Amino acid sequence: MMYSVSKFKQFSNDIKSKTRDIYTIQPTELDTYLQDFFLGIRKQTKNENDESEYQPGTLSGFHGMINRYISLNGYTHDIMKDLTFKKSRDCLMAMKKHLKELGLGNLPNAAEAIESDEEEKLFSSGAFGTGNPDSLLAAIWYLNTIHFGLRGSPEHRQLKWGDVTIGTEPNGTKKITYNERLTKTRDGTNSKNTRAYVPKSWNDNHINMYLEYKSHRPPDMCSPESPFTWELTDL
Repeated sequence: MMYSVSKFKQFSNDIKSKTRDIYTIQPTELDTYLQDFFLGIRKQTKNENDESEYQPGTLSGFHGMINRYISLNGYTHDIMKDLTFKKSRDCLMAMKKHLKELGLGNLPNAAEAIESDEEEKLFSSGAFGTGNPDSLLAAIWYLNTIHFGLRGSPEHRQLKWGDVTIGTEPNGTKKITYNERLTKTRDGTNSKNTRAYVPKSWNDNHINMYLEYKSHRPPDMCSPESPFTWELTDL
């Protein structure tokens, strides 16, 4: 959570030259700050003189974590629901649409996976995780991308619930197996199982995120032919 908050504070300080706590800012003014943030925030690359775009799912994670932070500090307005913050939500949606048009998708393709330090920050901050529906879906999308090699939104949309199963190796280690289907971009002649083990790297998160995602799906969305990607509304 604090990673998202610090990004917002740093951006606001750079643009507005103000360092007030977010939860002390009046709603109308905060909405303006958020508009600027969603349209202007960029990620520093390893070359300090260069910047790159955040993924759409990361921006949603920032939104959710900022809202959680101000709520925990007694702010009585909800930036994700209240009419006062409609303009900033519209800016967020417009920016996410723009990023998708640039080919970024909800999360990076396998070859463009987030650098490990950035990935760690996203999980530790709550941008990826179980704090809200957006952060859980963002984590699932990202982990399926890097472990299963799904390429872009079409393959994610084609994924069925029965294509992904969780099991246990003989030594007791949990695994997730992806049973790849025939798609327009793959000939289907060499079905493969890509396994994610715990506790290596973030693979434990893949299993934990999958189980959390499963626990919130209604029974009629857990049949083998149900779409894997399903929009949660609450956790």
